[in-house]
Amino acid sequence: GAGALYCWGSNASGQLGVSGIPYSSIPVRVTGMASGVSSVSAGSGHTCALTTLATVKCWGSNTYGQLGNGTTLDSATAVDVAGLGGV
Repeated sequence: GAGALYCWGSNASGQLGVSGIPYSSIPVRVTGMASGVSSVSAGSGHTCALTTLATVKCWGSNTYGQLGNGTTLDSATAVDVAGLGGV
């Protein structure tokens, strides 16, 4: 769909936004990001997206709290960044 987000490459920490695969050499749709993506920022093991609803969602490695959801658990699905209150 329009505004859907796709990722490819390593998925060691869930940074593709899908579970069950170690990597993908072709684009795969990020779980939970079917539409409404306005911009993206990617790190080496995690990715974040600003939605058209002014929320931020992140997925992938979270060893140091990179996903912003108050945990240090990796996530292969997009999780909401806590405490932003609008962008």
